[in-house]
Amino acid sequence: ELPQVLVDGVVLGGENELQELEEDGDLDWIFARAACPCCLHEKPPEASSCASCGAVFSSLVPAEVQAAGGVQQMLQGYTYNAVEETAAAAAAAADRLKERWASGLQPVDMDFESAKRPDADPEEP
Repeated sequence: ELPQVLVDGVVLGGENELQELEEDGDLDWIFARAACPCCLHEKPPEASSCASCGAVFSSLVPAEVQAAGGVQQMLQGYTYNAVEETAAAAAAAADRLKERWASGLQPVDMDFESAKRPDADPEEP
């Protein structure tokens, strides 16, 4: 089946395979080079091979271009390096909710992870 999509020199497949990876939530991680395109094991973006399955990665973009900032890596709509900052901001927001609850300013039935009341109707404002 043509066309085929390659990531790190590994064939992901055609339209059907890409759709399955997208539906499973794996495609963003593969494109961000945070998961092995063969076995989906977590990997650092700069890895030359997978520690889990042994797949060897290759890049068509020269290392000099990547080092000079000529490639912008994205993960789920954020630049790759900003993902850690986003996670830190979410953790800080959860901590603020916990502090408000401890001080009596926040309702007791609050879900601190999602910042929503578990019994709240999603259609209510």
